[in-house]
Amino acid sequence: MIKCKEIMTPKQNEVSSEDLAAINGYSKTPLTAEEVFTFDILLCDNEIDRDYERFTVDALHVLQGMFLGKTGIFDHTWSAYGQKARIFKTQVVEEPARKTAAGESYTYLKASAYMLNNEDNASLIDEIRGGIKKEVSVGCSVASITCSICGEPEGSHECSHLRGAEYGGELCCRVLDEPVDAYEWSFVAVPAQRDAGVIKRFGGHVGDETLKRLEKEAQLGRSYLKALRDETAKLAIMASPEMPEDTVRSVLGKLDENELATLKGVFEKRLEKLYPPVCQLTYQREPVKTEDENYYKI
Repeated sequence: MIKCKEIMTPKQNEVSSEDLAAINGYSKTPLTAEEVFTFDILLCDNEIDRDYERFTVDALHVLQGMFLGKTGIFDHTWSAYGQKARIFKTQVVEEPARKTAAGESYTYLKASAYMLNNEDNASLIDEIRGGIKKEVSVGCSVASITCSICGEPEGSHECSHLRGAEYGGELCCRVLDEPVDAYEWSFVAVPAQRDAGVIKRFGGHVGDETLKRLEKEAQLGRSYLKALRDETAKLAIMASPEMPEDTVRSVLGKLDENELATLKGVFEKRLEKLYPPVCQLTYQREPVKTEDENYYKI
């Protein structure tokens, strides 16, 4: 689940007939313009965020449809008691004059939301109007997360690039594409910070320190696998010099750790037969004095 930086701006409470018709598409009973309060939200964009992640423009267009009708809650707490607003209109907006860190035209997903203009929501409406409740973030899932440097999927053994690092002057980030679902959007205090930026809902929330540890362990694993693959490739080429190196590395690139370790053992045994160890020591058969330092010669 990904959370992105949001900017919210309240409208004047002037609801057009078109907007009111869209709002009433979600209400059980028809609402009048006086009964609703509307405001605009910048849901997410294609800029690199604090987690060194960014959506593709194509992803924003897919999310445009997915976020229609999605409810607004607080701090991504999935409870019906926190439901306060609902999105009734979305639009992808491009600003060609503004460029992102990746060199693209800045593009964002804009949404219009409504809430009931009643006594229960009066304080929240005042906070929105006063700029207190300003930031929000979204909860969604994507099928594709790739490295911006090499294009490999996140977690791939072929990728050793770290998000937030620069390679050849290019900032490394994770590119989010192929949205699968949009869950909700939330009022938050600090959007897209490291701990509150990416929510891993695989049985619980993963904190910042845990993510750092897992990333470090993953990097060590990738380094080990690369060293194992390089060593196996060297042994394979020594055992079968006629095989092109590119072919060897291409084949080994598809193997996992256990397969590489097994193959490495096979090549080591083959090389032992091809190049048996030879004793490098010679010695004199006739008796010599123990103090003779030339008894063993290398």
